Amino acid sequence: MLITTPFQAQGQANQRFLTTPQRVLFGENASHSQSRESSLPINFYTPLVYLASRFFIEPRLAKRFFSKPFEGFIPPDKVAQLCPVQHVDFNSLDGLRLKGHWIPSTTYSDKVVVMGHGYKGDWRGLLEVAQHIRTQQNANVFLFDFRAHGDSDGIQSSFGYHEGKDVAAAIDYVKTHFKSQTKQLIYYGHSAGAAAMMLTPHTLEDNPSTLNKMNQAIDGLILDSPYAHIKIMEQKEVKALMNWQAHPLLVSLLRSLTRNIVNHLEAHAQSALKLAIPLSEFQPAMYLKKHTLVQKPILHYHGTQDATTSFKQAEAIHRELKQQNPQVQFVALKGADHWGKKWQPFHKGEEYRTLIREKSYLPSLDRFLNQVFKPTNPVHQQST
Repeated sequence: MLITTPFQAQGQANQRFLTTPQRVLFGENASHSQSRESSLPINFYTPLVYLASRFFIEPRLAKRFFSKPFEGFIPPDKVAQLCPVQHVDFNSLDGLRLKGHWIPSTTYSDKVVVMGHGYKGDWRGLLEVAQHIRTQQNANVFLFDFRAHGDSDGIQSSFGYHEGKDVAAAIDYVKTHFKSQTKQLIYYGHSAGAAAMMLTPHTLEDNPSTLNKMNQAIDGLILDSPYAHIKIMEQKEVKALMNWQAHPLLVSLLRSLTRNIVNHLEAHAQSALKLAIPLSEFQPAMYLKKHTLVQKPILHYHGTQDATTSFKQAEAIHRELKQQNPQVQFVALKGADHWGKKWQPFHKGEEYRTLIREKSYLPSLDRFLNQVFKPTNPVHQQST
């Protein structure tokens, strides 16, 4: 690994530092002459910080961004207390087994909202919103766990790229298995779940019939807090490393190593995650606006105090989508973060994360659903 570390010159020979920025090589690339030049105290600190970064920081960053996220949110035994749920298995377009969760409307309805959670989430994080849609809109809801999340198979998340296959498979599943209850369909995605839908024109580029079928099935899109781009350096874990306070020498080494580690992760993410595009080209709005999906009714949410995906990213997305669809609705959730308040749906002392964050959230959601959904036809419920 090639590391560039700047040091300041010091006067005393027994405390000398490198006087100019220098490339510090490790392993078989290190030369004997270079080792002699990098004497006190660099020879002491550099290997320690390098080893700590290489074998402690890098694996944790890689796990944070590329491996299966943690499971969490409302425990399964509590879910049944909220609403009836039918758990199903279905396959993504590439054969990966996914877990789906069908929540029927209170009375018969031909409307459904298919909901995709965000990165490091699972379907239970959207339950409060789903419960509201079910009771206030009398609509069916289908939630599912993306690959490498919740109870679905897989060990790697791809930030929404391969998850586009999961979105298309989920929509096809409900249209096939719940025909009479899914005549009207809206897709609702939060964070990476929204980006997954926006990336489908590229993800499904080699499967145009599936993309067209999904396009025809969708009546509207709700995009909550999608990202405009992916930069690992902007993530809070990396910012914490870059802002670490310690001896200036250690700080300089750690920052340099962190930059190199991040560059390494970003450079190798494409091959590691089997992506058709590098992370630098992960721009969901750019792909969505080139497809007729962008002409669907769209509701776009974003919190003004979002610490995960900045509000500036939301404004950039809105500008791009507005170019192709002037009717895109944008709701800025004042003071809201990426997630919202703690939810206490059972009894005191049990808190769970929920998506509802600001008082304008549910009213704007209801207005959009009422605009897109038509009244259910008075027909008898068919068996599914």
